[in-house]
Amino acid sequence: MFEKKFLIASGERALKTFFQALVALLGTDATGLVNVDILASLQIALWASVLSVLSSFASASVGKPGPSLVGESTEPQVLVVEREVPVKVKTPKKSK
Repeated sequence: MFEKKFLIASGERALKTFFQALVALLGTDATGLVNVDILASLQIALWASVLSVLSSFASASVGKPGPSLVGESTEPQVLVVEREVPVKVKTPKKSK
C-alpha cells in the first residue's frame, strides 16, 4: 500500500479533489447560490482532499492494487497477442 506508485496516484486524486471542490465552491459563490469566502473555500477544499486520501487508503485492499475501488490500478497491464502467420513451404520437385 505504501508503494511509490500508490502514493503518487493517491496524491494526484487528492490534488484533483482539492481543485474540484475549490472551483465548485467559488463558482457557487460567484453565482450567488452560496456565500463562502475564499478562506472557508480553501479549508473545505483541503478537507475534501484529506477525505480523498483517506478513501484511497481505505480502498487499497479492495480489488486491483491501487487507490480506486474499481478499474484503476497502479500495476501495469500486460496484453499478450497471438497471431497466426502463414508460412510458405517449398516442396521438392519430383524428377521424372
